[in-house]
Amino acid sequence: MIFLELVPRDLDTLLKEAQVSLSTFNAIYGINVPDVKRLPIRSILASAMLLENNIPNMPHIRCMDYSLNEHISHISRLVDAGLTHVLLVTGDPIHNQQSSPNHVHPTAMCTALKRKFPKLHVYCALDPYRQSIQAELRYAQEKINAGADGLFTQPFFDEKLAKIYCEQLAHTTLFVGIAPVLSIQSYQYWVDVNKVVFPACFNNSLEYNCTLAKNIIALATKEGQHSYIMPIKTDIMAYLSGIFTT
Repeated sequence: MIFLELVPRDLDTLLKEAQVSLSTFNAIYGINVPDVKRLPIRSILASAMLLENNIPNMPHIRCMDYSLNEHISHISRLVDAGLTHVLLVTGDPIHNQQSSPNHVHPTAMCTALKRKFPKLHVYCALDPYRQSIQAELRYAQEKINAGADGLFTQPFFDEKLAKIYCEQLAHTTLFVGIAPVLSIQSYQYWVDVNKVVFPACFNNSLEYNCTLAKNIIALATKEGQHSYIMPIKTDIMAYLSGIFTT
């Protein structure tokens, strides 16, 4: 299963991009909807619109923004509309803004959601670069123990590292993240902000990034796992065509 991540900057564009991508590339199952707090359209609204148009999707839920009861209320409406997948993230703090005083940790929210909606597939996040592999795997297991049906990773830029995580997490469902890095500025962002260590062979060409994406998708499939693609600011059709067109 492959999800495509599309940022909901406006609903009309989101719907058009989703429809074109899904109709053009049969390998893509549904749309992954990030929750970007600085944008006017939050993931809950975007997800509801996609469900109205019969588009499978997985909204990100920023656990730090609301109380548990508020989150359950929001998600309940989506479940009633046909939602089957949701991704829980802690949420990055917004400058000069406070999180909800009643914000909930992803593990607690995961447990509550699985109790309330047992058929809902609840996923949590994994970041292979923020700490040691051992520490991240322990944190991942805490989420699985709390009831998570699986994990969504931040993008991998190294097939060897992706293979390690696939092997270590073979006992659960894993969606392996993929994203292109096509400029020096983007490269430096991932290094400075996300602590990514790129392999020495990495380069910023579209061809290299498409090949890397193909290889990671093949690796995930071979390991019995899944993938999701984050084009970010890249030309979506050019990137996807490079991945799925032989």
